[in-house]
Amino acid sequence: MDVNEWQIKGIQEALLEADNPGAVFVDHDEVLATWEAKVAHDTTTDFFPRGRVVYFQQTGKYRLYVDKCLDENEVQHVMNVFGLAGLDIELEPDEHYKCAGCNRHYLI
Repeated sequence: MDVNEWQIKGIQEALLEADNPGAVFVDHDEVLATWEAKVAHDTTTDFFPRGRVVYFQQTGKYRLYVDKCLDENEVQHVMNVFGLAGLDIELEPDEHYKCAGCNRHYLI
C-alpha cells in the first residue's frame, strides 16, 4: 500500500504546527472533521491504516502505535517521515487504530 502524498504533507504540516511555540491545540474530533472536509471526500480517516507517535519526556523514548495492516516497509516510511529513524522506538499494535482492511465491523 502506498502512502499518498497528501497524507505525508498533512503529517509534515502537523509537525510544523505542533513545534510552533504559539501552537493552539484543539480536540481530535475538530481536527478530524476539518481534515476530512479538506482532503478525504470519499472516505473517512478510519478507512486507511493509521497510528500515532507518542513521546515520553521522562524517558526520552518514542512509542509508535500502528495499525496491524501496516507492513514493516510502511512502518519504516512513517518513521522516516516523522524523523524517527535511528531513535529508541517502541512499536505497539493499537486496537483503536483499525482500518477497513482489518476491522471486520467497518461499514463501507
